[in-house]
Amino acid sequence: MPLLAAREALSQFPPDQQITMVATAEQDDSGMLRDPIEQDPIAGPIISSVLKSVAVRVRREHEQRMDDLRKTSPDMADFLSSGRGLCHRIWHDAKQELESDHQIDWRSPAEMNPQCAFD
Repeated sequence: MPLLAAREALSQFPPDQQITMVATAEQDDSGMLRDPIEQDPIAGPIISSVLKSVAVRVRREHEQRMDDLRKTSPDMADFLSSGRGLCHRIWHDAKQELESDHQIDWRSPAEMNPQCAFD
């Protein structure tokens, strides 16, 4: 990401978190900022587990909706079946579950990288 965009994105966090996020982004080939809490030895595995289980559920629900839609509008089902945008639903549902069930305040990749577009 451009330097000024990175500076603005990081400015909302305390300096120690900024350093952690930059170090993590440098190790990750994507260059995306991740919430430092994902590196926590206790919270990290919980976040990973919740993200995986929510992703399975959301994708299963999407497939069921597409199966139902194919009965009434096959062309529309074909158009929507790619699953584009499901990441936002997964992150939203995971964030809610983490807050309500585990008292973990996690920031999604979209929140951490507001200048990026996710599909």
